[in-house]
Amino acid sequence: MFDEAAWDALLALYVDEQGGLTVSAGSLAEQVGIRLHIMMRWIAYLEGHGLVVRGTDALQGRSGLIRLSDKGRSDLERYFADTLVMAAQ
Repeated sequence: MFDEAAWDALLALYVDEQGGLTVSAGSLAEQVGIRLHIMMRWIAYLEGHGLVVRGTDALQGRSGLIRLSDKGRSDLERYFADTLVMAAQ
């Protein structure tokens, strides 16, 4: 997965969420640089592994928004922490 669009999508979601942004599947596909139908397959894959969830933005009434799940965020942060520890050694 690290050499695939899924990894880029997870990183983009993490950065966008840290900035308080909501992300649609279409905008995520643009950020990653792949077509929407391919991104939808990756979203389904990531959702199946409990790393992302689909939802809606109650304030804007937008559907099709993608966000990291608690598990996805936790897994990424653990990966980042482990990587920093290894780099420091």
